[in-house]
Amino acid sequence: MAHYKKFRLSTLAAVVGIVLAVGPENSYAEAPIQFNTRFLDVKDDASLDLSRFSRKGYIMPGSYHLQVLVNQSQIAQDNVITYSVDNNDPDNTYPCLSPELVSLLGLKPEIADKMIWINAGQCLQPDQLEGMETQTDLSQSTLTVIIPQAYLEYSDEEWDPPSRWDEGIPGVLFDYNVNSQWRHAEHDDGDEYDISGNGTVGANLGAWRLRADWQANYRHENDSEDKDNFGSSSEQNWDWNRYYAWRAIPQLRAQLTLGEGSLESDIFDGFNYVGGSLITDDQMLPPNLRGLRPGYIRRGAHQRQSHRDPARAGDL
Repeated sequence: MAHYKKFRLSTLAAVVGIVLAVGPENSYAEAPIQFNTRFLDVKDDASLDLSRFSRKGYIMPGSYHLQVLVNQSQIAQDNVITYSVDNNDPDNTYPCLSPELVSLLGLKPEIADKMIWINAGQCLQPDQLEGMETQTDLSQSTLTVIIPQAYLEYSDEEWDPPSRWDEGIPGVLFDYNVNSQWRHAEHDDGDEYDISGNGTVGANLGAWRLRADWQANYRHENDSEDKDNFGSSSEQNWDWNRYYAWRAIPQLRAQLTLGEGSLESDIFDGFNYVGGSLITDDQMLPPNLRGLRPGYIRRGAHQRQSHRDPARAGDL
């Protein structure tokens, strides 16, 4: 029994050493590597089959919990990635990139629309884009997808393209701000206090944000000389100021608002309205493009190109 345990431990240590020697790999394997099994401390080394480890980048078929990176930028954590046998190369495996995961890669729309799917639309077909490859490092639990920048939308370290934006989870909210004030009059020993508040209630449903603004006030007076009114009086009110819904339109870098709203202008007086508006939002742009405006003049339906360079907002 002791010899059997030694055999199992020695074999396991040898196989682990071989796998670690291969190191981080490309899931689309390169030329086979031949191993000499005679160095293993076993009697019948001819019965050992190490062919599955002879190709650089080989991953056993199955499911793995991996972090996913695109060109060294992390886009997803703890994703279950399934590796399947390649029908065109039975000695190799490939990771199944699901539609949800591919949508986070940041591919340009014209590239993403041409993608071909296999396994009933559950996996991206490998080798579609020239220069695109995957590398799996099980020791670090990472799957790195290498994609030429020509296929990707613009991104930088502080900004992700719209394809990686998350709408969040459904929920409700109650936002409030409360102020109180208390006064005491010594000449008539009377007290007076006010409580006022305002805020927003709403719900998030998918991309839509439903909101209603409220305002409330409570006032109480206690006058010891006012015997006819039992020495006290109270006043309270609650008003709903605005009902509206809004959502982001990432393709237009704009925000769509429906319901009650207001428009403000540096030239004209602002006004309230009931309807809809579509307003560009600089926060949807990369940081280095925020505040820029094109150098043209709009007058009605006419557009004339000016000769000045693009300027930042607030500069003349």
